[in-house]
Amino acid sequence: MIHWRKGRVLRVLRERRGLQEVAVATPEGEGKAVILTDLLGRVAPGDEVVLHVTAVAVGLGTGGRHFVAAVECRLTPDPVSPGHLMKLRYTPFQLRCHTPEEDGDELPEDLAGGVVVVGELHSQLLPAALSLRRVLGPRARLVYLMTDGGALPLAISDLVAAMREKGLLDATVTVGHAFGGDLEALNIYAGLLSARHLLAADVILVMMGPGIAGTGSRFDHTGVEQAHNADAVGILGGRTVLIPRLSFRDPRARHYGLSHHSLTVFGRLTKRRALLPLPVLPGPALDLLFRQLTAEGIHRKHDLILVEAGEVLDWLRDCGIEAKTMGRGPEDDPGFFLAAGAAGLLAAQIHLREGKKE
Repeated sequence: MIHWRKGRVLRVLRERRGLQEVAVATPEGEGKAVILTDLLGRVAPGDEVVLHVTAVAVGLGTGGRHFVAAVECRLTPDPVSPGHLMKLRYTPFQLRCHTPEEDGDELPEDLAGGVVVVGELHSQLLPAALSLRRVLGPRARLVYLMTDGGALPLAISDLVAAMREKGLLDATVTVGHAFGGDLEALNIYAGLLSARHLLAADVILVMMGPGIAGTGSRFDHTGVEQAHNADAVGILGGRTVLIPRLSFRDPRARHYGLSHHSLTVFGRLTKRRALLPLPVLPGPALDLLFRQLTAEGIHRKHDLILVEAGEVLDWLRDCGIEAKTMGRGPEDDPGFFLAAGAAGLLAAQIHLREGKKE
């Protein structure tokens, strides 16, 4: 069941394309709420709203925010989108979207050897893209493909907004039920082809939006999508660079060293060979990683490549965007950010060596 409350908008705290954050008065006191303006339009102080407060009521990690579900006594204008396809299907918020395939134009059905970095967590996006940009320069086209394993609205990502403002990303595609990208796609294959051929991507970065859903079990988490996404790149003739999820500061044993998520994805679920970069780390840490990889047979399934990535931490410190994962920054958990940065560095090297897209 959903926890509902009525509220009143007190003031607008911030806004950008697709999103407003507002202060609201509720029966429990003042709180913060997000309104997705692509769905409901903009609000103003004094508007009476219906709030979806479940995330706050059950203590989910959403920053203590409610979501505006409706604005009382006001309907938004009918959309002008030419699309006939729906995302968030069969819910009260199903929205009409347009995909390039609806125009009848046939895209090439392969990635022509293009390089695709495939990660698990949204927080891997910044170090991977920053490393690509530092090596390839401002002319390289970097496209982020956001899947629906985490947050569904692209507008919810403060990180993507900041990265686009600083020129670290050139375009976005939202896949599955995720929405709000420069292009929409209904599945990973169409998303990859659109990024490559319509958005002229030199390198594509694929990972979910903010947040990840799951339990402590081996398979019951949305991070398993990394396997399907990686295999899709190979099926379409692309070069797959995997991002391993590393941590030597996570207090949970299952995420120490190489996370059990990565061990499962790389060892059990992926079917196509990929490049798996590992950052150069102090001896004991690297020894642990190789023991974990060997125990799962991953060294036989994928090409392990050591990458010197120490400079990534300096780049993150100087880039002007806060880098965080599970509340930890590069100084708290350097292995996590070095791993994502190593993937970006390797992808950049491959792109430079093998030339730009055909």
